[in-house]
Amino acid sequence: MRKHLLHISMIAALAAGASYAEDRPVIQANIPFEFVAGTKTLPAGEYAVKRVNSIPILAIESSNHKSNILGIGTPEMAAQVQPQGRLVFHRYGNTSILVEMWGSRSADGFSLPQTALERKLIAKGAGPGETINVTAH
Repeated sequence: MRKHLLHISMIAALAAGASYAEDRPVIQANIPFEFVAGTKTLPAGEYAVKRVNSIPILAIESSNHKSNILGIGTPEMAAQVQPQGRLVFHRYGNTSILVEMWGSRSADGFSLPQTALERKLIAKGAGPGETINVTAH
């Protein structure tokens, strides 16, 4: 519990400091289905994913600014430069979970930690899940 509170405090402090710094847009995508990011379910729609400062915190925000979440990503490197950015989801039945983000014209990406929901679905025998790629624009 103490570790969980520490993570929340770190994210809040970094997010507060980020308001003074420049957010760098990473990708924009139209996600045609409801999805889970972290502990939050977000509706289908147009989203921007930004990296906050030089730290691996990602801000995911809808274009109408009504849906958003901050999350810690693990930096990843693709074997080659990606021609287009994309978001990667694992789908279990009607539940889609955001698991990766890749920038366009870059080899840089982020993987998101496995959510409690995804662990629960796998434990119930939902299998590895279907992988869905949503191309960024």
